[in-house]
Amino acid sequence: MVFCALTLAVLIGVAVEHARAYNTTIFQVDNPAFDSLLGPAPQVIELATSEYQLFHEGGVYHAPTHALWVVSDDVPAGDNQTNRYISCITGFNISVTIERIVTNIPNPVGAHRYITGTPYGDVILFVAQGSLADTPPAGVYMLNPYAPYNTSLLLGSYGDYPFNSPDDIAVTSDGIIWFTDPPYGYNREIPKRSAPVLPNQVYAYDPRTSDLRVVADGFGRPNGIAASPNGKPSTSVTRAPASATARSTSRARERSTPMIVVDASW
Repeated sequence: MVFCALTLAVLIGVAVEHARAYNTTIFQVDNPAFDSLLGPAPQVIELATSEYQLFHEGGVYHAPTHALWVVSDDVPAGDNQTNRYISCITGFNISVTIERIVTNIPNPVGAHRYITGTPYGDVILFVAQGSLADTPPAGVYMLNPYAPYNTSLLLGSYGDYPFNSPDDIAVTSDGIIWFTDPPYGYNREIPKRSAPVLPNQVYAYDPRTSDLRVVADGFGRPNGIAASPNGKPSTSVTRAPASATARSTSRARERSTPMIVVDASW
């Protein structure tokens, strides 16, 4: 069962029908409103580099501090282990600085800035895939974007059942928090990470009422999620087989299979 209003489209790879290219296809546009952001001569300029893959997920811009928050891919952490790190990038107009932020968020992935004036105020939300022996757990975390960058766990389970390993997160204009929960953390073979006990689902959480509910299920591995212009969440769902366990195998299969975009309802 998939609880959703409409299946909007099926996208093959990154092809976009009726797209218009800029600068030898650096940019593609399928909505003219994006032209106002690009301007007449858009360019891609390298701002920062690193020996590690620090710019993998997240990509949250915090306007009050002019900072870009990103999450790394797997980075060596000693004892043949890896971890994912959060970095804060500042100084775009002067000299770019990359600061690694030390937190207790276990293997963070997707991120989204929460909406000022709503229940949690000016915070950045991160979803995390979990850690050794599930302590701290996989779930949704809040990070204060101002020093000392303290964090707190917002959601760590669905009732009595721990999340699998949340992968991406979005917030709609009404303050509802939406996130996907595939089994990637377990598939990455995080040491002692327990096997998933929940289906691979999409969740929505209303912070005003503390109502957490499943809004879509029946997926192999629900991945990215974003708020559409109409204020509803659209989640891209890869069709990787549910039986795939090796990270390299599942990632390769996802890149070679279609994605479905659905418009979920609260």
